[in-house]
Parts: sequence; structure tokens; C-alpha cells
Amino acid sequence: MSVAGEVVVATWNVNGFSSSDRVKAVEQWLKTRGKGVQILALQELKTGEQTAEFNLRRLMLGATCVIDYAGNEQGGAALIINQAIQVLESGVKGTGNFAWAKIKLQGKVFSVASVYGPHGNGAKIEFFSWLKDRADGEHWIMLGDWNMVLLREDTSGPSPLLKGEPLQTWNDLDLSWNLDDAWLKALQRKGPRFTRQAVRGQKLDQARLDRAYISCNSSWIKVVNCTTHDSSSAISDHYPVSIGMDITTRTPKKKKRVETYIKMDVETYIKMDVETLKNPWRQAQIKAAWEEGWSLSPDPILAWELAWGRARELFKSYKRLETEVREAELLEASILRRRSRIRWIKEGETNSKYFFNCLKAKHERERLTALVNAAGD
Repeated sequence: MSVAGEVVVATWNVNGFSSSDRVKAVEQWLKTRGKGVQILALQELKTGEQTAEFNLRRLMLGATCVIDYAGNEQGGAALIINQAIQVLESGVKGTGNFAWAKIKLQGKVFSVASVYGPHGNGAKIEFFSWLKDRADGEHWIMLGDWNMVLLREDTSGPSPLLKGEPLQTWNDLDLSWNLDDAWLKALQRKGPRFTRQAVRGQKLDQARLDRAYISCNSSWIKVVNCTTHDSSSAISDHYPVSIGMDITTRTPKKKKRVETYIKMDVETYIKMDVETLKNPWRQAQIKAAWEEGWSLSPDPILAWELAWGRARELFKSYKRLETEVREAELLEASILRRRSRIRWIKEGETNSKYFFNCLKAKHERERLTALVNAAGD
């Protein structure tokens, strides 16, 4: 599917980018299945900065390259931007996790970033907190290997769901940026849902780790298609993912015209999480928040953003509270088990003697009854 004003971005964890074979494989993919990609995000370069830049420039002649080099030839994130796109500014986090650039394309200014999510709960909390503090209310596309799973349907193996403090930090980040998952918003999806396939022990671990997130509830852009290119090559256990987006803005002439679509949208949103929103009261609260946001502006685009923001914030507060309640219940159950164990250790001998004596007395009564019946008295 191709539309006017479309920009095509792609992400790929290449699991190393120093050998000529890997460079040729990515180059071949860009000429065939990835043809038309204008912005490419790569992760896990696992090479020195000079080697990485030299190999990246081979992919797109004259391209702008932004590299967040890890410093130890591990990890790393990079952006390759077609020379036809104007780059206004760029930067990196400095830890091999985040390379970004602000660009101007077809009169629209937005930022794009290549993300390599860290491993380990502590590193995730630090990274999510850092990213949350960067939320500026502007338009962003952040794509890459996030190294986390948020939904059960996004993993079929041992990849664990994000939970606890990392999940809470992610929820805060999500609310700050008002993020939308491009795969879930795409009008057309191609290829498998899972983007990484690996064998862990004797189990096949499949997960959707490679994703693109769009800020401001993706109200400023239309996700036309999202494609997972499976079996592209054998250089990595990750598949490349490309996303086609229409960046042209078309303001409807009448607010009433889009109101029907908005109401359909919120009904679909409520059905997205039946478990959280099965309560009619919660559904009513979400709709009320939506309508309040919708009434704040006569401009349909701004009203749509406000409505989505309010409804989404309330929805995620429910999710966050559910997580906290589940954790509290697990903690309470753990405390009760430990109390029971302590009580048994302290009083177990007494309890055993009591029940043993009760059982012994019962047996004695039964024996006496049997003797009396046998004597005929």
C-alpha cells in the first residue's frame, strides 16, 4: 500500500555489523524487500565507532548517520537517514541505547530515534526514567529493539512480561509521551507478529521485541502499514520491521464529520482490554473523560488529541492500580504463608500432641464400646 506523503522507516537488530557479510545482507535487503526505506534504525552493532560509520555509509550513499556507540563493542544503536531528508539536529544518550535526529520532511518537523532497550531491571528503570524526562510534547517516532514484552500475546516462550517497578516506570513514560504502538495502529499488517525467534535450551522463544512507538497518540500521522520481514537472512535472530506512514495532515472541514469516527474509536479502545474495562462503571468513566476532552476545542485535530489523552490517562491509571493491587495481594499471601510457617514451628509440637491425644481417646472409647457389646451388658 502506497500513499502520497508516505515515509517508510525500518528497524533491525542486526546482532553485529563488523563483517562484510552482514553489511551485504542488509544492503541486499534494502534493495529488495526493504526497497523504499528512507530512515533505517539498527541495533546491536557490536563494533567500533569508525567501523560502524564506514559500514553504515555503504548502505545509503550521502546519508546522515547518527551512532550511539556503547564503547565496549557491545550493543549500540544507529540511525541512517536518506540524504534527501533535511536533518535539523541530532544527538545520542551515550550508552549505546538511543540515537535520535530531528528532521524536516514534506514541510513537517518531527524526530526519529533508534532504540536498543537495556537488559536488567535496574538498567530498564534508569533508561525509562531518562526517556520520560525527555518528553517534550513534540512529535516523535521511536523504533528499535526494546528488549521487553508488555502483552501476553507478544510472547510464546520464556520471554517474561515486564512487571513490578520497571512496568510502573514504563507506564509513567507511556503517559508522559502518550505513546501508540505502530503495529497495533497500522491499517494493514503483514508478516508474523513475532519479530525475534531464538532457541533457549530446548524451548523456542518467540517475542515481539522490535516495535515502533509514536508520540502524541499518533494523532499527527497515519500508520498505513507495518510489515515483519521474516526469513530475510540468517544474520540475526531478529526480523527487520518496516513501517509506512502518511505524514501529511488533512484538517477536516467539519468537526461533526470526524465525531462519528472518534466515537467508533473509543468503543474499539474500550474493547481492547476486556479484563480492565469489563466493569460498566469504568466504561462510563472512560467515555466521560473522552467526551470532556472532545468538548475542549472546536478544532477537530486538537480535540481528538485532548480526548485521547484524557481517556488514555484514565485507562492507564486503572492498569497501574490493578498492577499495584496484584502485587499487594501477592505480598499479603506471602506474609500469611510465612506467619503460618512460623506458628507451626512455634506451636507445631503442641498441636501434634493435642490431636494425637484426641485420636487416642477416640480409639479407647471405640475399644471399650466393642468390649461392652461383646459381653452383652
